Amino acid sequence: MTIWLLVVDDEEDVRLSLRIMMRRPGWEVCEAASGEEALELCRRRGVDVLILDHKMPGLAGIDVARILRGEGFRRPIILYSAYLTPQIEATAEELGVWAVAKEDVEELMDTLRDVTENGHRKQDDGATG
Repeated sequence: MTIWLLVVDDEEDVRLSLRIMMRRPGWEVCEAASGEEALELCRRRGVDVLILDHKMPGLAGIDVARILRGEGFRRPIILYSAYLTPQIEATAEELGVWAVAKEDVEELMDTLRDVTENGHRKQDDGATG
């Protein structure tokens, strides 16, 4: 079974680095350079795990997560950002979204393994869609 990961970051070098780190059997990585592009891809082609930068031109990562949750998207979402604040982390928690600091690549990879291998879901994120 292939697991589709969508990496969303406005910085091409970050997307490339993550794509290289996420090369694993059974994982397919696609990319988006903006929140708007991420919404389009999630709506059009199904994504199993969404990895979102927060601070991007246009829609911020937390806004993308809020919109998708409002539309019924219940797949794992990881907010992976250098700009995490207590307020953003609290909002992420309310949305059932993991918040991982960009400098903590190991935590990102651990979280990805957890959600892809163990089917772990964030609290209050029990739907399957």
